[in-house]
Amino acid sequence: MANIARVALTKNWQNLEDVIEGFTPSADSKYEIQNVGNEDVQLYEGATAPTEERNGFVIPHNEVAKWTKQDGNYCFAKAKYDQATINVGSL
Repeated sequence: MANIARVALTKNWQNLEDVIEGFTPSADSKYEIQNVGNEDVQLYEGATAPTEERNGFVIPHNEVAKWTKQDGNYCFAKAKYDQATINVGSL
């Protein structure tokens, strides 16, 4: 895995392409998102940020999720409770 960035998350949904400088994934590119903090992280893939807090799925602390970029969709992330940190890497 080639590390791309470490991202601090808050309770607000953030588009990873907006918060990681120079990160513009192409369709079908694969990434690993690792929760390196002590809090759960929520991830969501869609064309726009989710409107409900419980959308997406949870990555518990010290766990990893894999994400494949789909045309027209983005990866949104947030801390489930307060603050969290993720590492994003390419596969």
